[in-house]
Amino acid sequence: MNWFELKLPPPLVALACAALVWPLRTYWPLPWQLQHPLLPALALALVAAALLLAITAVVQFRRQHTTVHPFAPEQTKQVITHGVYRFSRNPMYLAMAQLPFAAGLWLQTPLYGLLTSSVFVLFISRFQIIPEEQALSHHFGQPYQDYLSQVRRWL
Repeated sequence: MNWFELKLPPPLVALACAALVWPLRTYWPLPWQLQHPLLPALALALVAAALLLAITAVVQFRRQHTTVHPFAPEQTKQVITHGVYRFSRNPMYLAMAQLPFAAGLWLQTPLYGLLTSSVFVLFISRFQIIPEEQALSHHFGQPYQDYLSQVRRWL
């Protein structure tokens, strides 16, 4: 097991990636800026959609009386396969991945938002999702394997 696996809180990683947009924009400005008055509104709409998705996913976990704790997948009592979990195995992480992109839109550098969102997706996939999937596969066996084969990791 790598030191980073199941160690860093995913919301903290998402916020760090979002915060990275500002120094990228400041110290490595792009030769072009996407200036549009609707970008901040689009960023806020994206954050609102992310919050709605995350809240919906957490509510589904709570209704099934299972843990949302990202460092203890072995404490999961049930695999949730309905609601938003029919479309994505990781809707909470999907919601978090939208935050760096929203920061890029807000700061009118969507390319840096896309870059930092990609960093989040790669980091969370390797150090959070893969270890979670291994633990859940061990814990739930074939039913979880069936779910993995039916629903995509992200979208």
